[in-house]
Amino acid sequence: MKTILKLILLLLFSYCTSLSAIKIEIIAKVNNQVITNIDLENRLNLALAISNLPGDEEIRKQLKRQILDVLIDENLKIQESGRLGILVSSDEVYAEIKRLERNLNLQTNSL
Repeated sequence: MKTILKLILLLLFSYCTSLSAIKIEIIAKVNNQVITNIDLENRLNLALAISNLPGDEEIRKQLKRQILDVLIDENLKIQESGRLGILVSSDEVYAEIKRLERNLNLQTNSL
């Protein structure tokens, strides 16, 4: 029993330490919204997966600025639509996601 408890504590400790190793940095501010390095990495990984480009460091470096510009532009559009009172329903979002999956020849529910 003590061995199992020690193993659980060791796993829990290693999980917590790995979480603290991720440093979150603000890389852009769009009015009152922030874009973090995590946001950029997640979107970059999505773009690489969808485009089937290799994920080597050179490609990632080339795409980072473009992806950041897209994130900034999206934030501005979301803020402006909120200011104008434009709302999009969940059904509309899901329909667009399904359309994208079809157009990109992705499996259903992969996005």
